[in-house]
Amino acid sequence: MDFSKIPQSLLDLLTLNEKLWLKYYLETRNKTEAAVRAFEIEDRTKASRIGEMMSRRKRVKRVLNYHLIENENMAEMKLKEALIEEIFEKGASNAPERQVRIKAIELLMKMKGILPTGKIKSKDKEESWKDSVEIRMDDASSDHST
Repeated sequence: MDFSKIPQSLLDLLTLNEKLWLKYYLETRNKTEAAVRAFEIEDRTKASRIGEMMSRRKRVKRVLNYHLIENENMAEMKLKEALIEEIFEKGASNAPERQVRIKAIELLMKMKGILPTGKIKSKDKEESWKDSVEIRMDDASSDHST
């Protein structure tokens, strides 16, 4: 990982162990493997716990979030950073309600092209993306008598 692209203010917050774990995590994209390499741990169960613990630290999350969006333009970067915070920072002081998190996830998915935006134009007709998603709701009680 090239730490030169990450602001020094974020790096100053990290411990040496966190920096070492991050280096291997960004190379392997695997929390357990990063812990094995960074701390020379042979027990993969222990390494898994350590990797999970490291990834949950707020300082490490900030660097990971920055790394995820570093190549985006500034406006899009700020928006995605806010969306990621809305989605994942449930314990924040301004914790969003469930509906806000759902809308943030939906917007981020649309921005990444995972979820179609609004209307899809086909050759012959215009259709809503909702028409292409099949939703089934089964009623648990078939008897509606009162």
